[in-house]
Amino acid sequence: MTPQPDRPAPTEAERPVRLGPVAAGRCRRRIHLDHDPDADRTRQRAPDPGLDLRRRNLAGHRSAIHDRLAATMTLFEDVPPTDGERPTVIWAPRLVFETRFATPDLLLLDTDGGYLPVLIRGHRTTDPGSGAELTGLGVLESWAAASEQPWERRPQNGSRELSASSSAHRLAENEFGAPVANGGTASWAVARRLPIERSTTKRARAHYGDALALAHVYRLLQSLGLASHRTLGGIIGFGGPSMEPDWSDGDVLVWHRLDASANGSGRTVLEDYDERFADRLRVATAAAERRPALAHPSRISECRLCPWWPVCGPELEAAHDVSLLVAGSDVEILRDAGAATYDDVAQMSEAEIAALPLTGIPAGEARIRARAMGAGVPLVRRGIVDPVRADVELDVDMESYLDDGAYLWGTYLSGAPVPGFAAGYRPFVTWERLDSDAAATNFVNFWEYLSAIRAACVRAGRTFAAYCYSRHAEERWLYGTPARFPDHTGMPTRQEVATFCASEQWVDLYREIKRLFVVPGSLRLKAIAPVAGFAWRDPEPGGENSMAWYRIATGRDGASHDDIDAHRDRILRYNEDDVLATLRLRQWMSEQSDAMPTVAQLDARFDTAAAR
Repeated sequence: MTPQPDRPAPTEAERPVRLGPVAAGRCRRRIHLDHDPDADRTRQRAPDPGLDLRRRNLAGHRSAIHDRLAATMTLFEDVPPTDGERPTVIWAPRLVFETRFATPDLLLLDTDGGYLPVLIRGHRTTDPGSGAELTGLGVLESWAAASEQPWERRPQNGSRELSASSSAHRLAENEFGAPVANGGTASWAVARRLPIERSTTKRARAHYGDALALAHVYRLLQSLGLASHRTLGGIIGFGGPSMEPDWSDGDVLVWHRLDASANGSGRTVLEDYDERFADRLRVATAAAERRPALAHPSRISECRLCPWWPVCGPELEAAHDVSLLVAGSDVEILRDAGAATYDDVAQMSEAEIAALPLTGIPAGEARIRARAMGAGVPLVRRGIVDPVRADVELDVDMESYLDDGAYLWGTYLSGAPVPGFAAGYRPFVTWERLDSDAAATNFVNFWEYLSAIRAACVRAGRTFAAYCYSRHAEERWLYGTPARFPDHTGMPTRQEVATFCASEQWVDLYREIKRLFVVPGSLRLKAIAPVAGFAWRDPEPGGENSMAWYRIATGRDGASHDDIDAHRDRILRYNEDDVLATLRLRQWMSEQSDAMPTVAQLDARFDTAAAR
């Protein structure tokens, strides 16, 4: 072939704006900043350690699925399907066409010669229930083996011939960027559809972002003439319910019907995607061309991990933006009512607030929260602060690693002396595999300790309470560990756990805070405990961070012995601070919370200031 002269790199103006699978569900302002050549990228925050950990785990999950499928079928990798040349299963093809790009994890050939897209995700995809449309990976493997056909790529322009007789094919740097003629009518198609079964025991989890990503790949396949006529896409998830140790979302494809209603909106998923994508493309194009911005900051859940929060956050705080006060549809409801800031909400009358169809915040609280934010008051007393207290108190905090299980149950015993039990911090921890007997034994030791203290209090005629902060996390593994190891010696039954969790001895301080205070900001323990004067010793406290520490503490990623020991100590110190934080918060509620104003006092303070 005649060598082609090097082409100069395209200029910024010539470079096309292309969006990937996450764009349709992404924050509009983030889309703008990602494509704005003048955005100050030095202000972006470093990647969140927890997010980085989940990405690494997802990469490992993808690799495991690849190896499983490659062991049982011909798995074509980076092979461009062309008219009349379509492998049954393609792994991770890079697709590009005009304004879209994507690398779906799998393409599965359908009976019409088009492909169904499949994405691999790092989250749960099913829950107990019914109605999920599923295909087991074992079924996929059997179908692929029965459907494989002779396939070869005819030589073109001197390229070498590729045959399906080899175990895998890899074309480095190959992008599929041109439409295929007669898409969907190729003679090369599987004779039998991939079986899909409607489950009587599982329902699909609501991950609308997955559906939007599948819609993106489907539209891209359509543009390339490679889409099946069936508007379907599949997701392979990760992990499983703690109470069903034999079930893994990584063993099934969960199918999404892209012609189904989008969250009850009256539009299909594809129609909703089309509207969202067109909007994000306009936003990105305007940013890339340095035209006036079409998207402006507004706080949403995505902000928590967004690299652009150091840019948007100060802007919102300086403006007293109403999205700092409420979330979801309530933001637009208040803006439509003329309240663009929390100062505006603070000045609204009770009747004006009550007339609004707010869904995420009680109408009576919106104004109180707004006034508290304006006054810099972190908590507002609803009335008398009377937290649940007991003679003997045990603070409990659990640390887990993803869906693997709980490795640490930290406790702190305080209050009246209990014969035979030392006051203070006591951790129940294992650094062994969480599917091993060591994890079961560790939980049994914790449960027996808890049960023994409860029994001792009964004998001594003392009241007892165990405290956590947001009980869902602890209860997941209070129930899940016995379900995983039901035959382990000393393991409590589900009924024993349920009896304890339903008793007055199990107290959720998160609920106590909500019961006793109006909270204008975050309800996270890391945000509330400092109000009581508590500070963590670790400079980076957080559950997501602790999972990254756990990887090092268990010798993953090639950690040295010194690193392992240091991170085990770090986790135990962090866990001890978590239980000390709930203890301090409870003490403050009982003894010092009268420093916070009541609702009536805050209103009076506001009215006095407004009258001046």
